[in-house]
Parts: sequence; structure tokens; C-alpha cells
Amino acid sequence: MKSVFYWSPILDSVTGQFKKAEVQAGMPAYNFGDVLGIDILQGVTNRRFAYGPIRTADIFVTGTTGQLIEMHGGAKEGAVIAGIGTDPRKETKIDWQTFYDVRLVRGPLTRKRWQLSKDTPLGDPGLLAKEVFGEFDYEHEIGFVRHFKDRTAVPAEVLKADRAIIIDAGRPPSDVIPEIASCELIVTSSLHGAIVADSYGIPWRRHSAGVGLDLKWNDYQLAVEDRGVSGLCEDIQRVLRDI
Repeated sequence: MKSVFYWSPILDSVTGQFKKAEVQAGMPAYNFGDVLGIDILQGVTNRRFAYGPIRTADIFVTGTTGQLIEMHGGAKEGAVIAGIGTDPRKETKIDWQTFYDVRLVRGPLTRKRWQLSKDTPLGDPGLLAKEVFGEFDYEHEIGFVRHFKDRTAVPAEVLKADRAIIIDAGRPPSDVIPEIASCELIVTSSLHGAIVADSYGIPWRRHSAGVGLDLKWNDYQLAVEDRGVSGLCEDIQRVLRDI
């Protein structure tokens, strides 16, 4: 069984072991956007995948994981890169195109930073959420997707709404996605809150809470502007089905 790396607040990225201090502090086991990739990959391929630590994993699918790979001394040679991004402000010390099997990256800022071919497909696999998780009825006028690090006040427009829901992103995708899909409008401090909203055709607005890089939002949105959601989904499906 091939393995997929995803970042978790309570797992050591190198060893894959639980981080005792974070567990005792009550940190969530998930950041739904990071773990979403393995669910999408399993849904698209109809195959099972295991979790793998960053240095030994076979596949990298979602999240701003490129900078983690650099930080921890690299992933294994030939690992499949299929949808992750990086911090485009930082110089890379890795020849990504030579050392890894790069099939898809989140957006053009990541593609440029890694000096990849302009033919390298773009897109975040989270855009396939609707295909994998299905449709849900609207129940809420507005939903606020709160990044697990977001400690800011709930936006006033959410508090004033008659049918509102606060969606905690520190849970598994199977809990978070139905709640996002049940909303007519999404306000989000989580990038994958916006990506899943785009998957379902739900309008969204970013709530800037001082968490997450502006550049990762720009990376994703530039890809959408270039290809459109439907175009990106076609490319993502093609890439993931060939893994």
C-alpha cells in the first residue's frame, strides 16, 4: 500500500509519532485541508492509501507542504508531487523537476518558484470535494469556516444571520465538508474552506485572521483565474487517476 504524507498538528512530520505536548494541550488531530488530500485520492482512484512520514511517503497531495519538505531535508527521491504548494518567497535548494515526480502543483507561484515547465498542471485536489463527498441540501444562510489557529471574533455578518453555522476546521473532512456544502455563503479563514466552497459553487469571502500566508491564497486563486474551476478539475482528475 502506497503512503501519503499530510501535516497534522499532533504528529511529528519526520517520525510520524504523536507529539506529547501538543496532545496534552488539546490540539486537534486534524487540519481538515491537509488531510483532505488522502480522502480525495482514495475517492478518485478507489484505492486505499496509508499515512507516511515526510521523508518516506510516496505521495504528496495537499497543503503548503513544499516548505516542510525543504525544512526537513527533503522527501524520498521519486516521490509523487500531486497538488501541493510552497511559500514562493523562499529560495528552494531542491531541483524539484529532477528529484521528484512532479505531476501537479497548487498554482503558478509554486510552479515558478520550483522552476517547473509551464506545461505542469495546476490545481488543488480539494476542488474534487463535491465529486468525492457528494451533494448536500442547503440548511444555512452563511457558514464561518474557522481555521484551527484562528482566535479572532466571529464576523458580524455571521452573528447577524438567522441561519448561520460556525464550522471548526480542526476535524476530519467527512465532518467539515457536509457543513460547508450546506451553506449558501462561506466566510473562511481556512484556504480549504474556500477551495471546498469553489468545488460546490458556493460564493465565499476570506476572513483574514492572521493565519496562513497571503501568498498561498494568491497561488490558488491565480490558478483558478487561469483555468477556471472546471478546467482545473479536469486536470486534477486526470493526474490523480494515473497515480
